[in-house]
Amino acid sequence: MKSKKLFSSVDEKEMSSKKKVPDVWKKEIEKGFKDALNITAKHDGTKGYFLGHRVHHGIVGGGLFLLGLKIGSPYVIGFGLGLMLDDIGDIDKWLEFEKGGDSNSFISFEK
Repeated sequence: MKSKKLFSSVDEKEMSSKKKVPDVWKKEIEKGFKDALNITAKHDGTKGYFLGHRVHHGIVGGGLFLLGLKIGSPYVIGFGLGLMLDDIGDIDKWLEFEKGGDSNSFISFEK
């Protein structure tokens, strides 16, 4: 069974023949990382809630990082790393999921 190419710029032969990270991956990881930091730089302090529990963008970044590893997407890996780095100051709160927002809504936001 031939695997699907999830990233057209990644050459499968190049990936299998080298143990180091290919340059194309480095560029895509860096692009995702920079995009995440550009987005978080515009953050206005709004907090996100899922089913009435606070969700930090650092934990979202961790999930994206793992997803990127699973699907082989260097851009998603970089984007996840960028979100995690931006929220590193709150790393001790990432798994607290404190209550707030609208508990009757699937997703809610408040300043």
